Amino acid sequence: MKKKEKLLFPVVCILLFGLGLETGGFQLSVLQMAKEFQISSASMGLMIGAQYGAIMLMPLIFGKRSDRWGKKYVILGAMLVFLAGCLLIVAAPGYGLVLAGIFVLGSGYSVCESTATAVLTDQFAKKAGGYISLTQSCFSLGAVAGPLLVDYGIRRFGMDWRLTFWMAAGLYACMLVPMLCTQVRPLQLSAGTPSGKEGHRFRPDLVMGCLIFAMVIYVGIENGTGYFADTFLELDLQITGKASGVIAAFWSAMILSRIVSGILYRLKRRLLLICYTGSMLLLGGLYFVSDLHVVTVMFFLMGLFYGPVWPALMGIAAEEYPERTGAVTGLMASACGAGGALFPVLMGWALNMFGVRASYLMMAGMAGLAIAAILRLYIHLNGKSAGRKRGDWHVPSEK
Repeated sequence: MKKKEKLLFPVVCILLFGLGLETGGFQLSVLQMAKEFQISSASMGLMIGAQYGAIMLMPLIFGKRSDRWGKKYVILGAMLVFLAGCLLIVAAPGYGLVLAGIFVLGSGYSVCESTATAVLTDQFAKKAGGYISLTQSCFSLGAVAGPLLVDYGIRRFGMDWRLTFWMAAGLYACMLVPMLCTQVRPLQLSAGTPSGKEGHRFRPDLVMGCLIFAMVIYVGIENGTGYFADTFLELDLQITGKASGVIAAFWSAMILSRIVSGILYRLKRRLLLICYTGSMLLLGGLYFVSDLHVVTVMFFLMGLFYGPVWPALMGIAAEEYPERTGAVTGLMASACGAGGALFPVLMGWALNMFGVRASYLMMAGMAGLAIAAILRLYIHLNGKSAGRKRGDWHVPSEK
């Protein structure tokens, strides 16, 4: 592998670290942003949903195009958009422009993450699942660092929530030149792949539908868990100043579990079922606990269960269409956006109506639906899989 090709993996790791930095910092900051702009819990959910609305839309637009235009240049463009969104947020004088900035940020965020995942699949072929898990570990590391750094900046230097977006903007500005210096291996079409318009047909079936549904639920419960942690502690448990530690515990566990999931990637089917089941039980358990130490342990355990899900779902989808990695990862990223846009709004509504605990109970029920989707996927694969033609959506053999 050439030197410029070797540079690609560490650059992607740093880019994902930056996205995690923004995610973790935003999760800590969202309540403070709501207080500054004097908005309701429902509007707070809308602020989170604005980012994930962009994540839902933009990969659909740029996923297929990245296969044709070149993924490196699409990533560079997405980095500039992400940078512009961060700067718009920190300069915004009111809630409306903050909302617009969050949407711009989410546009760059989504295209950068999904296209970088597709690049890893192109570059590393069958080993891509492990590389995707490692880059997601870097994302989790950033999500640990984000709330801790923001909390330290607020306490030590009197800064505010804007530090989250200053840090992410600075990191991405520094990474523009290294990304420009990388070399991305061109997309390779297999011998049997049709050319021209025929090769671009995209017909997802039941299996892909199950994967998309499971991704929507996963991102929804992950964001609902993290973004409302500060709200849960402060408004329900009457505990202030401890959210950064709880969120850091949550994301620290993800680092560990994503590294392990990369090693155990062949067991991804079993891991998916275990992780959704554990998530459902823990989310339901939050309804009954009040002690800070127990809550912290439960958030840590949820991080362990959440960690392997995104790399497994995204890796399965990307591996199954190696000739269309941009389109496939774009579609899955849009599913991420759908979950991230819908669930915070639902959480905000449920919080206003029933309280934070009932919101987590609602997410436990959603995790149960994801378990049903995964089981339906396995029944389909173990049933009539022999009758499917090549090109249909299916999960690869783990043997």
